Amino acid sequence: MKKLWLVPILALGLGGCVTVEQVVRTVSVATVGVKNPVTRKALYNFENGMIVAFAGLNTYKITCQKGLIDQSCRQVVAELQVYTRQIPDDLARVRVFVKQNDQVNAVVAFDLLQTLFANFKAAAAARNIKVS
Repeated sequence: MKKLWLVPILALGLGGCVTVEQVVRTVSVATVGVKNPVTRKALYNFENGMIVAFAGLNTYKITCQKGLIDQSCRQVVAELQVYTRQIPDDLARVRVFVKQNDQVNAVVAFDLLQTLFANFKAAAAARNIKVS
């Protein structure tokens, strides 16, 4: 019990080392609002990139169907369609989170979507398909 009185005295003594400006700066940094990093503009830009990439895959698919390239292209298209089927569902989720300004879920879902899209582009590039 005798040591408990030491805490306030020590705190007051050390408090003299801090200027009022430092306290105000610390409080303003601690209370700054969190802005949603997944804005409608960021989502719009992402969607435009995705449209271009999907158009590239669609051109490859049409070329494959016409028999203008090697028949192994059907397997390649099937492998890449795994991504093209999953991305729209995830994109719809991100749109809802952005619309509702649900910051935490929007960031998590958008990061997942970007990773999925990056994997799609990497898989296409590994098969020598230009999608962007």
